[in-house]
Order: sequence, then C-alpha cells, then structure tokens
Amino acid sequence: ERVLDANGGTEVFQTSSSRVSFSRGWEHVACIRLSPKGILRWHTTCCATPIGNTPATPGLPFVGLILSCVGNAVDGTAREEIVGPIRGWAFQKFATGDKSALADKPQNLPSLIMRFIRVMAAARFRGDHKRSAFFEPNGKAPIAVPRVLSDEERASAYRRPA
Repeated sequence: ERVLDANGGTEVFQTSSSRVSFSRGWEHVACIRLSPKGILRWHTTCCATPIGNTPATPGLPFVGLILSCVGNAVDGTAREEIVGPIRGWAFQKFATGDKSALADKPQNLPSLIMRFIRVMAAARFRGDHKRSAFFEPNGKAPIAVPRVLSDEERASAYRRPA
C-alpha cells in the first residue's frame, strides 16, 4: 500500500544506477528475484522499504526507483526538483478503481522506450556501468546476494489482498 496510488499504479523514476548513492544504512540493502533469471528487486531489511529494480548485471546501468520511497536530498532539495516532472504513463489498462482521472494522462510507451534507449546508451558510453551503488566495485557482483522467491512466495506476492 505504501507504493501504490489510488489506481494501483506506482511512480517510478528511471535513471542510471551510477546516480544513486546510499548516505547511510547500506548494510540493510537486500534484493530478491522472482525467478532465477529475473531482475533484482532492491529493498531494505530493516523496514521492508522497496528501493527499486535493476538488471541482474551492471552491464546496463539502469535503476527504476520507487518514488514513493525516495525522500528529499540530504541538502533539503525537494524530490520533485531533483527528478523533474512526470514524462509519461504506461500500462493504464491494468489500473484499478476509478480510472476517470487517467483520461488526461496520455500513454506514450513507444516514446518512453526510445528515450530510455538513448539515456542508457549515453550512460554506458560514460562508463556508468562501472559505478553502481548496487554492485561491488569490481562491477560484477551485486552488493547483496539475491534471494530467489519460491513458487509459493511468488504466488503469494501476486495475490491481491481481500
């Protein structure tokens, strides 16, 4: 419930994983995978706060941060000032509740995908894949051993609460 809006959606900020840092509490960072080859879903072990998702290897320097769990910067800069305006909406057909508020939010998935490709190509060219808060300095292993969910855990995660 902490990450879902009124329509069951989640605001995600997509950026280069090299632009993320942990000022404290990194020892509480952990990750899970829904399957042995799935993406890494990062969270904290202390309070179960979801952080975001990354590819399983740092070769694609990408993280989708769960915005509801990202606060203001250490210097007091507001989150909205750091990440900027929302650029697009996707997968509205899966929305729940009253969808009338979504009518003025155009879906522009193809343009978002093209922007993502450009941003990730630039990040790779800059060498961002060598500087990720989610991977060891050698750039090969995640900072936490991924725990793969069992079939039962995965099924439970997909069940909607009554």
